Amino acid sequence: MRPGAMIRIGVALAGVVAGLAAAAPAAGVPGARPGPGGAAGAAAVAGDLDGRCDPGDLCLWHGVFEGSVADFSYIDGDLNDNVFPGPGAGQNTFVANNSESAHNYDSSWTAFLCTGTNGRGTCVVVRPNQSVLLTGDMLDNVESILWSI
Repeated sequence: MRPGAMIRIGVALAGVVAGLAAAAPAAGVPGARPGPGGAAGAAAVAGDLDGRCDPGDLCLWHGVFEGSVADFSYIDGDLNDNVFPGPGAGQNTFVANNSESAHNYDSSWTAFLCTGTNGRGTCVVVRPNQSVLLTGDMLDNVESILWSI
């Protein structure tokens, strides 16, 4: 599969991915990044959603690598409650269903952008240090972010 290619998550894989998203806030889940409520949650979110793409972030742009940007370093199973904080076109609009491009600024974790909440629906893989244009079913249709090592 070429990098950034869309994949259909089967029932079994969707359950595993959704399980990771649900379990992420709990400490000690192998391969799952902590979320805002996790043991490392306060540290994990300190630089998130500040409109800057830092090492370890997955950044989503309102446009094609331009306009407002939202940055995440943790699993977020529902982007419907996040807005683009960065300056530019799209600032203060909801991240869910408004993203056109993404870059993974992490050097070891792979991000999954999914069309449904909690990793459901169609997902695109964003490998470490990779950029993707969100096209087709993914364009303006991302509702959750998952991570895997």
